[in-house]
Amino acid sequence: MNRYKLIKNKIIFFRYIILFIALFLLLTLSQSSYSQENTEDVNEPKVLITPKKAEGVIIASIEFEGNNKTSDDVIEDNLDIRENEIFSIDKLKNSLQNLKNLQVFIKIEVEINLNKNNQLVIIFKVEEKWTLLPYFLAGSGGGTSYLVLGLYETNFIGRLYTFNFTYGCKNGN
Repeated sequence: MNRYKLIKNKIIFFRYIILFIALFLLLTLSQSSYSQENTEDVNEPKVLITPKKAEGVIIASIEFEGNNKTSDDVIEDNLDIRENEIFSIDKLKNSLQNLKNLQVFIKIEVEINLNKNNQLVIIFKVEEKWTLLPYFLAGSGGGTSYLVLGLYETNFIGRLYTFNFTYGCKNGN
């Protein structure tokens, strides 16, 4: 009877391992791509300007480049600057700090352009970092042994949700 129970536990363990690997592959290979409609003409000439020269000018649009996983609206919710409002350097600094605090971007750059209507087109160029962390723990002590496999994702489905999956096995159970 013990042998049957041991084989049954091993089969269950390997099923969880396969589930773990499948979930890991699903999370890493499925990257959501979000797009934002651009009302500006693509060929419209734009003039690159400094934040100091942009102070007090109305923001026509805010665009995002390089965010393959994180949704545009999630990034926009963390900005202090808004479309159709007056640009301020302090709000830009706060917006940049807010994006850095999300801890999902390796690099954040801002490009400020002046369009033909003398309004601003602000482009945030970001580079996302790897946010899915697999982990494996094994140990023993006091006559007990354990094994833990898990995944920890800090930007689940590109919405900054935290997701954690853990499988644990203690003394073969």
